[in-house]
Amino acid sequence: MAALLLLAGPRCAPAVELKPQTVAAFDRYIQQAEQRMDGRKSFLWAGESDARARRVRQGEMLVEPAMGTAETPVAFGLVHDWVGTVFIPGATLEQTLAVGQDYNRHKDIYRPEVMDSRILAHTGNDFRISLRLLKKKVIAVVLDTEHEVHYERVDGTRWRSRSRSTRIAEVKNAGKPNERELPAGTGDGYLWRLYSYWRYEERDGGTWVECEAISLTRDLPTGLGWLIEPIIRSLARDSLVSTLRETRASLAPRALLRFHQVPEAAATHVPALREDLAGGEGFGQFAHGAPVDAGDGHRGAGTMVHWLPPSCLRIQSVSSPMLSTSRSGAGSASDSGWKP
Repeated sequence: MAALLLLAGPRCAPAVELKPQTVAAFDRYIQQAEQRMDGRKSFLWAGESDARARRVRQGEMLVEPAMGTAETPVAFGLVHDWVGTVFIPGATLEQTLAVGQDYNRHKDIYRPEVMDSRILAHTGNDFRISLRLLKKKVIAVVLDTEHEVHYERVDGTRWRSRSRSTRIAEVKNAGKPNERELPAGTGDGYLWRLYSYWRYEERDGGTWVECEAISLTRDLPTGLGWLIEPIIRSLARDSLVSTLRETRASLAPRALLRFHQVPEAAATHVPALREDLAGGEGFGQFAHGAPVDAGDGHRGAGTMVHWLPPSCLRIQSVSSPMLSTSRSGAGSASDSGWKP
């Protein structure tokens, strides 16, 4: 993978080195956080509050500090702890897990933040993966990272997973002939550790997706805190928002927007078609799995579902004349005309 990164100006702060006492403080924080999550009465953080769950169910993406404060100072570092939830109408648990575990495609699903992604090892519910991450806020930093991920089935409608970084190394001159990787724990210190805890629950006609992301960064240097404070304090939240948004977007086509058609002689299927809606986050319109005959054309009727943020569904009966691009029946949805 070749990627070109241009740093926006000189380094904002002096280089730092991750200290053992900083790692120890982060490990203590993680232990307490995992105990808190395991001891929660509600499976989902969103379920702890009726008002919070209602907002998510109505289509809002909620992202908040998990402990009421955005970061916790530790020795020579900061721990950032954010939690967020989205509800994806129509998505099944199986589809949601498939997206999460398709790590080789995360570079497509979560770009531009994930520049490259690979599965290094996979056994059952355990994965070892590598991600090249782009962290960009005023300046841009590229990181080569490795993670161990474990999935656990809770019951027939609920799963959870835990991802722990095992190596994070800053990359200088990424994508250039003189690219080089710094030793782990050195560099600018914008990300030293990244642990994420995912929970998935299928109910209410869709799937609830929740993630608590806990990261470790450098502290704010004396005299330059005003310069890098906005970067340090916004990256963790922005990354979680982007991850949840792209997860929802990747599931919306297959889960929400289906067009079922039954012509007289069905021989093949028209590929999915996306037509972006104007405005908002519009996920578009899709014709999914529409059978066509093997002739030059056909007519059929069915149902089209439109997804209009925030979580507004409009269901319409439609008729759709489609022209086949060949006598073999390979349909061309781009030649179709939707007629509600």
